[in-house]
Amino acid sequence: MASRKQITAALSEAPLFSRCTKRALGTIARHAEVAEFESGIELVTQGGPGDAFFVLLDGSCDVERNGTVADTLGPG
Repeated sequence: MASRKQITAALSEAPLFSRCTKRALGTIARHAEVAEFESGIELVTQGGPGDAFFVLLDGSCDVERNGTVADTLGPG
């Protein structure tokens, strides 16, 4: 399981959080949930409602648009 320090470090590398202070990142990390997913699990669906924000700590994730892999994301 990732520590709050590891989560804070990962958040600091995400462009969305790049202007956050260390204190703000710590607050966000404190409220974050860490989850592990099996390979092949669909996290979100194109056109579906969004209810979460994901920051990869480890591994990779394919982004599909219209059924075609458009990008592969890694940690951060």
